[in-house]
Amino acid sequence: MQLRVATLDDVESIAGIRHTIYPYKVASVAEQRHMFASLPEKAQAQRLVAEVGGRIVGFANAMLHWSAAADDEGVLGVNLLPGFRRRGIGAALLAACEEHLVAIGAKVVRVWGPDDEAAAGFAARHGYQPARSMRYSGLDPRRLPPMPPIPDGVELVTVGEAGIDAVYAFDCVASLDEPGDVTPEMLPLDTWVSLYWKAPDQQLDLGIMAMVDGICAAGTLVEADLDTNRSWSGFTGTRPDYRGRGLAKLVKSESLRRAAAAGITAAYTSNDAVNAPMLAVNTWLGYRPTATERSFNKIL
Repeated sequence: MQLRVATLDDVESIAGIRHTIYPYKVASVAEQRHMFASLPEKAQAQRLVAEVGGRIVGFANAMLHWSAAADDEGVLGVNLLPGFRRRGIGAALLAACEEHLVAIGAKVVRVWGPDDEAAAGFAARHGYQPARSMRYSGLDPRRLPPMPPIPDGVELVTVGEAGIDAVYAFDCVASLDEPGDVTPEMLPLDTWVSLYWKAPDQQLDLGIMAMVDGICAAGTLVEADLDTNRSWSGFTGTRPDYRGRGLAKLVKSESLRRAAAAGITAAYTSNDAVNAPMLAVNTWLGYRPTATERSFNKIL
């Protein structure tokens, strides 16, 4: 077994492992190359691969949380093909990641993994405590409940039609109180545009904004791997002053219809277990659980 620093040329192999382990996480190879090359400098990311017999069988990432308000929040991920577990490879990847995080000033590290006994046992053996729960869900967007009526004073437009400035202003407000253990800090506009707006999988014609009073009051952003006919809704939100009006249900209903028309046959999303309003919206739309993940935290 050999550990080495990952390069951009490794992304296709990494993407294959990621799809094997997490088939419900949608990201094309082009999207993963983009994220590999475009992370903010604040992240100080280290990426590793594990090879056995010249074959990449696992990968790991360790970095500072680039959208956290604090400068000492570390995140890492260790991912290994099932047939190569329990050989010490995961432990070696984890140790290398923790060493990097300490070197760049992280004081706490958070990692997500499957909510199962194997992951919980691995985490416990290395000093991690269980924390939050995340539900991943999927549906076929060709089979949806009836479209809710659009209230007077509400206009549905695509993310592309709304434009960079309006969507960024919306994100600055609507995303800051998402459930989580990390206090977020909004990325600068130029970084946000480079990382998200210009991402290969970002579908500006499938994401939908609800315009009310001249602003984006609610919206949903959509990424898609069009080669596999799968989409991912990474963020749906509503400005605090406009919540309780059914706008999130409205934008997701329209967005999913557009996704189906574009050839999407499987749409996925995720929600923190305590986010009851969005879980209710997604259940109404027809999303059903596909997996549950658990976060684990450790003081370094």
